[in-house]
Formats: sequence, C-alpha cells, structure tokens
Amino acid sequence: MPQALSCRATVSIEQSVLLWCMRACVAAPRDDAAVRDALAHLGAASAWPAFARFITVVRDYVPDMVVVNSLAWRGVGADELALLDVLALAQEKRSMEALLLLRGLLAPEAAAAALHWADEVAACLARAGWMIAATTPTVRRVALAA
Repeated sequence: MPQALSCRATVSIEQSVLLWCMRACVAAPRDDAAVRDALAHLGAASAWPAFARFITVVRDYVPDMVVVNSLAWRGVGADELALLDVLALAQEKRSMEALLLLRGLLAPEAAAAALHWADEVAACLARAGWMIAATTPTVRRVALAA
C-alpha cells in the first residue's frame, strides 16, 4: 500500500521530475529510455548512469523496505521524500547528513553505495543548472537525529 505523506504539489518541478524518474525506474527497470529522455530534457543526460545505479541500489538491496510508489500515485511517500532529500543534501555537499538519511532506509553498505551514486547524480544535475532543494526545512535536524 502506498504511503502518502504529502501532496505532490509541495515538491518543486525538479523534484517532481526526479520523483517520476525514480518511480519509472522501479516500475519498469528494463525500460529506461523514458527516464533517459527526462534527464536529457533537464539538460542532465550525463546523470543517467549514476541515477540508474543509485536507484538500483535502493530498489534491489531491500526491495520490501524502501517504498517507491507507482507512477500514478498522487502523494509523495516518506521514503520518496527522503530520497529526494538525499539528492538535495548531496548537492549541498552535506554527505554525512545524506548518509544518515540513507542509513534510515538501507543497510550500511548499501547506504554507502547509494551515497556515492547520489553524489554523482547531484554533481551532474548541478552542472546542468538544476539545484534540488530539501523537501522540508527540518531535514538537517531529522538527519542528525536519525
């Protein structure tokens, strides 16, 4: 059952595109052309390999623990918000906080691998001029508490 935490309208355009890409990668892992096109449309085609590896770690390591909702789901789940926040924190070079968020979702070795790929995605998006903001203003406090 999908977890609804917030309305999809509360995320930025950049976050919404990344959310769609996450959901598409989980829904159809072998059909990546649409996700590649979406990232290319952002001007960040170079982010695809790292994004694919980031989602693969999240999707495959513990598939029943991290909830990524379907493409049609209108809400944004807590895990999805956490993954968006990981990318935002990685872009801000706040790797420790991003790792703490990932450790709340994944085992330590998977969290470290996911962080590596999140850093790569964040760098590609930044080079393309896309800055990802944290979804909540208290993300750092939550990350430190985790």
